[in-house]
Amino acid sequence: MTYIVYAAAPIPEPPLPPAFDGFRHRWTGWDGTSFDLSVPTAGVQLLQDGITGMHMPEFDQYMDEHASVDGARYRGSRTRVRNPEWTLGIFGDSSKEWRARDRSLWHSLHQDHPGLWTVSDPDGVSRSLTCRYRSAPEVPYARDPMRAGWAVHQVTLLAVNPYWEGAPIHSPIWGNTESPVNFTGPSDSAPDFYISGATSIGSAAMTNPGDVDAWPTYTAKGTGTGLTSVRIQAAGGDMFYGPVAAGSTLRIMTDPTAPLATLDGVDVSGAVSPWDPRPIPAGETSPLLVTLVGQGTLQASFT
Repeated sequence: MTYIVYAAAPIPEPPLPPAFDGFRHRWTGWDGTSFDLSVPTAGVQLLQDGITGMHMPEFDQYMDEHASVDGARYRGSRTRVRNPEWTLGIFGDSSKEWRARDRSLWHSLHQDHPGLWTVSDPDGVSRSLTCRYRSAPEVPYARDPMRAGWAVHQVTLLAVNPYWEGAPIHSPIWGNTESPVNFTGPSDSAPDFYISGATSIGSAAMTNPGDVDAWPTYTAKGTGTGLTSVRIQAAGGDMFYGPVAAGSTLRIMTDPTAPLATLDGVDVSGAVSPWDPRPIPAGETSPLLVTLVGQGTLQASFT
């Protein structure tokens, strides 16, 4: 006698995830147009041959040398601008589609107005480099690109800020929003006299996980009866300003390449006295002493 046993087919093992994955590139032009440069079907693709600008920047290093002293004294360094290079392929399924993509791409690249080149790791971490258009050599077309539906261009960009930037880092919001107390009391015949609250945050600190020193932007907002004064002390530096009325916003940008303080958009840099900001050193945690007199808040942020 013959017996036949029926059994379910074995369930195949799921495929292993790929051991390696690549970067994702996106270009956002000055006009807001965005291109996913890593997807061939998007029509504008960043070809892998010849990409530059993603590694270490170049530096100028300065030294003093003397005839009677061996070696030299190191004086410091300066990071040069970057000139990233791309090899871009522009593709289309018809002459009309190719022409629209070609025009849109070149309109998004401008010599005066910067765009943003964003590169994302496989784990989702993104960094961006602000770039302007610099040049693209003339291409000797072997075929009419309108007829062929494709063209390849070598593009050179200009990044005056040579550092790749991550997402902005924001401190907690520090402040005092309690209403001031009438010092004379409700039954006293003397005129009302309110004492503004004072908030001193001596345990505040910010950590800079980047590779270069970061210059924070401080944003103070008046609430309730407003702030009488704002004082920020960091790494031996000191800045003082006052007052900030209720509903007003004071913004102090300490970047030495574009230092500026504004109150509701109006330049008040000359009224910040002393003006002695300090950066948050690369890879370090910098303590901050924030003193707010009155009602309001303050937050620090940097990229």
